[in-house]
Amino acid sequence: MKTTVYILFFISALMITALPACTDAKKSEQKRPNVIFISFDDLRPELGCFGNEEIKTPNLDKFADAGVAFLNTYCQVAVCQPSRASYLTGLRPDSVRSWHLGDHHRGAHPDIKTMPQYFHDFGYYTVSIGKIFHNHVPDSISFDEPDLRPDAYKTAEMIDRDAESFYYDEDINEELRKVREERIRKNPGAYAGGWAYGRAVECSDAPDNAFYDGAQTELALETIKRLQDMDQPFFLALGYFRPHLPFVAPKKYWDLYHRDSIPMASNPYLPVEAPVFAMNSTYELSGCYDLEDIAKHPSLGLLPDSISRTLKHGYYASVSYVDACFGKLIDGIKEMGLADGSINISGHCTDVEAVVTRRESYTIWIGSASGGVWKFVNEGKSFEPVFKDLPTRFNR
Repeated sequence: MKTTVYILFFISALMITALPACTDAKKSEQKRPNVIFISFDDLRPELGCFGNEEIKTPNLDKFADAGVAFLNTYCQVAVCQPSRASYLTGLRPDSVRSWHLGDHHRGAHPDIKTMPQYFHDFGYYTVSIGKIFHNHVPDSISFDEPDLRPDAYKTAEMIDRDAESFYYDEDINEELRKVREERIRKNPGAYAGGWAYGRAVECSDAPDNAFYDGAQTELALETIKRLQDMDQPFFLALGYFRPHLPFVAPKKYWDLYHRDSIPMASNPYLPVEAPVFAMNSTYELSGCYDLEDIAKHPSLGLLPDSISRTLKHGYYASVSYVDACFGKLIDGIKEMGLADGSINISGHCTDVEAVVTRRESYTIWIGSASGGVWKFVNEGKSFEPVFKDLPTRFNR
């Protein structure tokens, strides 16, 4: 029987999937699984499998149905880079000295070993696609093939841009180019080269692969097909950008929801006596040029209801979009005959109501385990020893 392991792990959500290290009889003696590590950026536990009855996430729900859900897991810093650095090194942010987006995990520890490097030491060929470490804190030395991109996004104009700045509609793209020129004129060192961000949402009638994450899914499947016949197992990291702002998704996922029926926050106000500096300042939201004069620090007031509803609609559409991308990935893996005998570990994380921390929910599935929940408090890096144990548990 082929050996397959899925490890899904969301950091802003992270997922790992491990596949058989071979496909023919001669190679079947090789028992070490291939590993696919998948992240979803800013994915809250707003999924059907975690109790949200409005959102449409059939593929992730199906995956979680066979698992044990970890419902009380927390990351230590509610910011992208510190969270990713913690997961990928096994150290807390205080230890790796990463608390902000620009704090490189190799600043204080230049020789630190990351998860993909650890797998490499055990004979794995390592590849990354999409957002694994934070955009502006790359770590190419962690991979044999770093930062693979769909062909359409390798142009001179796009190669250095974050995928958060990609839109389908050409009118929006032209508008962003003009906004970017003005940003660079005012500040030559503008964040992300002035491309971040464009409009807060996009709803265009186009196929999934016309948007970046759909194109990444196809690239991931092509890459798995290429790597599966290698003489060594592989570790492939795939980082989805949605549902991070801007909320850009094909129209069919927006059509899954009626905007006026989407439930809004029951308490949109700041916690009593909470320190102002602990609140999310909405800097990313105000970075969207159509909201830069509207989005303010939450201590200064609420967003208009119409805008809040549009944003939540866009978030739900973005979640359903990457759920579909994930489903296509899993279906493709099954079609390749790589889905037998699996170990699954999954998790989901969130910014909690403008509070200083993020809550994450994990699901673990091993063999024929039945569904269940784990309610004890734990932190995201607690799963790191599980990841590092994987390559040691199989014959080399």
